Amino acid sequence: MAGIGALIPTALALHMFGNLGGAVFHHGSAVFYWWKWYWGAILFLAPATLAMLCWWFVLKGHHASSRARMTCAMIGGVLLGGISFVSPMIFMLSFKQGLLPAILITGPVGWVVGVSLGTLYGLVRLRTPKGRPS
Repeated sequence: MAGIGALIPTALALHMFGNLGGAVFHHGSAVFYWWKWYWGAILFLAPATLAMLCWWFVLKGHHASSRARMTCAMIGGVLLGGISFVSPMIFMLSFKQGLLPAILITGPVGWVVGVSLGTLYGLVRLRTPKGRPS
């Protein structure tokens, strides 16, 4: 059942990854559109991170130590993603776009960075001893 749920963010990430190539090569010429690559990378990394977390749970969710590492990753993503989602609304009150920077830029970037840092914290902090199975 979890594998079926993991297919949704995987399909979205693969769709966004397919759109990244169109952002770089336009009608056969190698014209680099940095703004399309930037938006495509943000819109690819958020569902790709969610897909990796889902597949991690599908493949290693039966191990207690792996679930503890997943918890660290999720807590990091929710904390840093939440902070980066709320911060434009607090610190950029004169910004006319309102919630758009939080929804499209800072929220997804904070989610990806938070999950990455939480995963690193979980790997370093929750190492299993060599003699014990994970």
